[in-house]
Formats: sequence, C-alpha cells, structure tokens
Amino acid sequence: MRLFHKIILGLFCLSILASCQIGEPEQIPPATVKKIEVSAGEINVYASRSLKPGAFVLYKPIRLIITINNAELDKKIPRQEEVNQPLVKSYELKETIVKATEEEPEKKTVQITLYLNKNITYRISSTDYGFQVALEEIKRKKAPEKKEEIEIPRELYPKIQKLVIGPGGAPTGKAVVPVEPAEEEEAKKMLKEILPAPSQIKKYPPAKNLTNITYRSLEGSFEVIISGDGEFNDYRVESLKNPIRIVIDIFGVGYQLKKKVFQVNAGKIRQIRVGTYPDKTRVVIELKGGIKDARIVSLEKKIIVKIIF
Repeated sequence: MRLFHKIILGLFCLSILASCQIGEPEQIPPATVKKIEVSAGEINVYASRSLKPGAFVLYKPIRLIITINNAELDKKIPRQEEVNQPLVKSYELKETIVKATEEEPEKKTVQITLYLNKNITYRISSTDYGFQVALEEIKRKKAPEKKEEIEIPRELYPKIQKLVIGPGGAPTGKAVVPVEPAEEEEAKKMLKEILPAPSQIKKYPPAKNLTNITYRSLEGSFEVIISGDGEFNDYRVESLKNPIRIVIDIFGVGYQLKKKVFQVNAGKIRQIRVGTYPDKTRVVIELKGGIKDARIVSLEKKIIVKIIF
C-alpha cells in the first residue's frame, strides 16, 4: 500500500509541473564590436564576447562580406578605413536594425565589407575576444607543360623489326623482318616512355655482357627490356612453336645475372629464361597462346621487345 501511495503522489507532482507555463528564454544582449585589425592575410575582430559570423564573397569588385547577427558597433570604432595590405585594400562597417514585431524583438546586425586586391579563400574561427579571418590567395593553376616530342635521329635508330604472325596468332617460325614504312611511326611510339630526350641519346661501344632483364604488363601488350653494358650490334630474333616462344640470340655477349628463369605468368606470357653459350646469350620469351603482333628494336644499351595481344 505504501508503494501505491508513493506512485500516486509522484503522478500528482508531475501533473502540477506539466501544468506550469515555462517562461520565455532570456534574450542575449547584442555583442559590441570594438576594434578591427587587418594584417597580411589575417583579420582580427575584437568584441565583447566570442562571435560566430557568416561570410560570402562577391565580385566586381572583389569583396568579402562578413555578417554578425545580434551585434552593434562601438561608437568610437571607425566606420571605414584604407588598409593597403597585399590581399585587403580597405574595409567598411555598417550596422542595421530590424524593427521589432509581435513574434520577434528588435535585432541589430553588423556587416563588415572587405574590399580585396585578389581572389581569396577564407577561414573563420571564433576566439575568446571575437573572431579571426584567415585569408589565402587563390593562385591560378599553371597550364600543363607540353611534353617534348621525341624525334629519334635516324643514325641512332637503325631498324625496327616485327615477327611474322600466322593464322590464329601463332608465330610462323620465320625470322623477324623490318617493319613497313607505314608501320614505322606506330612502332616508334612504343619507345617514347623509355627513351631519353634526343639531345641525351648517345652512341656506345659494343656490349660485352647482358646486365639486366626487366618486363612489365601494359594494357593490351607486354614489354621486355634487355639491357647491356654497351650497344647490341649483332643479334637475331626468331619465333618457335610448340610451345610458342620468341627467341633473341645476342652474339658475342656474356651474362652477368645469377637468375636465369623469370616466372612471369601474366596474361599470355608464361616465363622468360636465359641460356648461355660460348658465342652468344639466348633470351627466350615463352607464351601461353597466340599474339597479334610483336615489335623489336635495339637502341643505345637496350633491346626492346613489345608483344601486342
């Protein structure tokens, strides 16, 4: 019974509280803007309390408009001033009053107009003394520099060769042949990511050793780069079947790498392997299936094989 009486008493108290009318919240008096300091890239506004203004940028002329609601201007603060900073030319202050209505009391608003010398971005942060505006110039993006077209001097570009591909994409087993004149421009494009600028292309003495083999998969193609310690002046490329493979014999050149088998297994490439003989070094690119075409060129210290799927 005592518990029942406590519940009844609690409900009665709640009903009394609910019937009481809650008074209107106390209105915060307007903040007073007392001082403005403008320096290179920074504006500090001093007021009687911390402020959270709004802002936006207008053009012709370029100006930043800052609006402070529920604020008024100190009588001693200048209403406009020349600044002559790199980003800010001058500023103006204006105070407006919105007359009271039945719904809302009278409101005061302060507007700061900053006339700018350049396009800017801004960041506003409240402070204990008012707020701060950080300005930063918007710099135009530079137009991308045009890449130098690599025109390879004829004397440094002796020949581009291609495989003879039969039906079904299988090499015919014949030795490579020079590309047709109409195909030469297309074949040159494959070298542009690899070659230095024409002014830096050099002639080198004949290679004595093969020093590195690198490869990479590209969209629709695969590229093998055979590097040496000089130019490869004497080499032969042919294709073999069962399995399909491209064979590069480089005569009078040794091999310095310990690794002789590179397991690639990318797309239609199974592996690259190296064999050494008394008179040559042989590089074999073993394929998993037919290909569309292949381009081979020797330049500087490289033999480049581009396989097209």
